Amino acid sequence: MSWKVPKSWQSASGEPAFCSSPGDPYPRLTALQRHIEAGTLLVDIGTDHARLPIAALQSDRCTAAIGIDIHADPLAGARLRAMAAGVGSRLILHQDDALTNLCIRVPCTIVGAGIGGNLIASSVEEWLRRAPELKALVLNPMSEERMMRAALYRAGLRCQHQTLVLDSGRIFLVERWLPGSLAGSPSFQPADEDIILGERLKAGHDPLWQPWLHTQHDWLQRSLRAMPPGERREQTSGHLAVVKQAISGT
Repeated sequence: MSWKVPKSWQSASGEPAFCSSPGDPYPRLTALQRHIEAGTLLVDIGTDHARLPIAALQSDRCTAAIGIDIHADPLAGARLRAMAAGVGSRLILHQDDALTNLCIRVPCTIVGAGIGGNLIASSVEEWLRRAPELKALVLNPMSEERMMRAALYRAGLRCQHQTLVLDSGRIFLVERWLPGSLAGSPSFQPADEDIILGERLKAGHDPLWQPWLHTQHDWLQRSLRAMPPGERREQTSGHLAVVKQAISGT
């Protein structure tokens, strides 16, 4: 999911009143590239038109890349674009559902961008099994980021970086996780605020922090109004309380 910049942070023309990446026409793509572990194999899950692996290969951010997508049509166009960009020999395009039929036994960075946080949550254990030399996991969830974070902590990963990116008038979330930490041990329990808000986001000074919090507040309020009584409504109400507290700075 991406979130439209709230009206209170828009100019009179309806455009954002600030720019987090001046002069960059593709800030989300740039943010994803920046978090790829240099010199590793890039594995881009849900690659679509392979824009990320092509750009990362052109900039030599990665040594080679595998783009995986369940749909054949965008992969066919991606092959032509990779050849035209001069990186076709270093890019493998594979039609599949995530890493179902692949084992990656070299140092790699896995990117999951533009896919649901629930899919990431249900897949992360399999990704770790199939990529034992994983160096970094770079994620841009489109939904359910709270479910995603809880699963990542349970899998023993630690959050290194979280950033908010303004692209085409919308706010996107990009996170980088590393294998190996106290997370995943029976005694480790991440704080609710870390799962709901993001431990690195709430500890940092991202210029999009307050606009993003207000989008979360509005979305949770709308969701709450449509929910019947029950455990999920109580959980959403708790999430909303955490967001309200962060907005007020208390």
